[in-house]
Amino acid sequence: LSRISIFFMIGVTMWAVPHQLNKLQALKDLQTEHDGVFTKTSKRPHVILSCNPSVNVEQFVGEFFHEDHAMKTLRAPQLVLLIDQDPTNELRRLLLKYATRQRFFYE
Repeated sequence: LSRISIFFMIGVTMWAVPHQLNKLQALKDLQTEHDGVFTKTSKRPHVILSCNPSVNVEQFVGEFFHEDHAMKTLRAPQLVLLIDQDPTNELRRLLLKYATRQRFFYE
């Protein structure tokens, strides 16, 4: 009887572990590299821009970070974009340009 129960438990384990791993992988696949949480710091102001994915935000972002009115201190404002789809190639270019200064976030 004990051998039968051990074989049964091994069989259930061999089925259950891959099944649960597939479920976890399916959940992980729902996330993108831009899913995340913006953590506000008390020393830096921030602006949250939420818009439809079809809106072109490049002009706003370019103006927001333009050197003519840039703040070069540690208190320079951060920009957080809340858009419910992956960024376009143009927006990825802007992200790479301004994310190095930790001033531009896409969540």
